[in-house]
Amino acid sequence: MILLVFKNKSRQLISTFVVVLLLSIATLTTVGYGDIAAVIIDDEATLKRVYYYLEKNKLILNPENPAFEPLVYLNEELNTIRILGKAVCFTSMLQIFPFLA
Repeated sequence: MILLVFKNKSRQLISTFVVVLLLSIATLTTVGYGDIAAVIIDDEATLKRVYYYLEKNKLILNPENPAFEPLVYLNEELNTIRILGKAVCFTSMLQIFPFLA
C-alpha cells in the first residue's frame, strides 16, 4: 500500500485543500497493455497508463489528465524507465482546512 498526499493552495481562496490518495500496487516488473502502473522515470515516481509496442521497441506512458502530453520512449531510452507495479486499487479523500492559506 502506498500513501500519496497532494496539497494544493490557491491564492484566490482562503483555504488549503489536501487530497489524500491511498493506492495499492501489485509489485510486477511488467504490466499489460493499457494498465495503469507505478513507473520510475529518472528517479521520479509517477502513475501512467502503459502502452508498449514490442515490434517498434517503443513505450508510451499516457497520463490520465488530458492537460499533460504522453511520454514516448524509444530503444535505449527505455533503460531510463522502471516499472514498479500495476495499480490495482485506490481511494481518495479531500480534506479542506479553512484559513490555513
